[in-house]
Amino acid sequence: MIVQSEPDGALRIHPAGRASAMLLLAAFFWGSGNLANKTILQDLDPFTVVVLRHLVAAVAIAPMLMPELTRGVTRAWVRSALPVGVAFGVAVICQQWGYQTATVTNASFLVNATCVLTPLLALMVFGERPGTGTALAAAVMLLGALSMSGVLFKWQPMNAGDTWCLVSALFYSIWMILLVRHVTQHGLPVLTTFVQCLCAAGIALPFSLAAETELERNFVGALPELFYLGVFSTALAFGLASVAQRCLSASVGAILMSAESLFGAAGGILVLGERPDFGVIVGATLMMAAILLVCRSNRSEAPGGS
Repeated sequence: MIVQSEPDGALRIHPAGRASAMLLLAAFFWGSGNLANKTILQDLDPFTVVVLRHLVAAVAIAPMLMPELTRGVTRAWVRSALPVGVAFGVAVICQQWGYQTATVTNASFLVNATCVLTPLLALMVFGERPGTGTALAAAVMLLGALSMSGVLFKWQPMNAGDTWCLVSALFYSIWMILLVRHVTQHGLPVLTTFVQCLCAAGIALPFSLAAETELERNFVGALPELFYLGVFSTALAFGLASVAQRCLSASVGAILMSAESLFGAAGGILVLGERPDFGVIVGATLMMAAILLVCRSNRSEAPGGS
């Protein structure tokens, strides 16, 4: 239940409802950034994109760090945050590498295999059983993604870029599970987002420096995409995710984040003039149904929910 009645008769939005809205907003920034992820490769190589995007994000986040730094950072927090940052860094690098040959549509939906992988990993590694609503929503979301990508209507063999996007989905699932446990136990979501950005930039930096010397990099041409990706699709979006995951399970969060593919498809229609076919319409409908289903059930499945 998202809206609840208080003893004084006033209506309040349940924390899980606010968290759901925050994740949907984050999904909007990710989805709208998918076009930039693809077009920026005309100016920069994938590793340099990851480095600069996350350095921009770190600069954007830095002014908001002081309130959390004053609380003190423990060794336990650092030990918990570093695996989160490493999993995140590997995920974004694999995703950006995949954009070289994967289409924007395929990349959006293949990365969102996270919505199915996360509950499975949480079950296998931690024994966390998803609720009935989450399990059903994950299945519906998978059918929707398959429909929108065309797999249900015609065979489309995956290229190398598609495969890297699936590898990215695996690491995003690991990141999601680790993030939920980290922010629930240790807090400091803004600092966590900052560390994630530094980890991603640090992991990609050696590969960026080792890129072929004859590769021409057009930093000026990439500035608009870097700004949007760094500030909105990274700093703000992953900051919202870090805060929201304190009130939601990893499985619920993964499904809500999968709305990214809907926003990405909308961007293709509005910006690139794409016209959705029958499979896209069916898939979008199924994915919207999955989002509504998980929004109705997330209160009982959220950590500490009733």
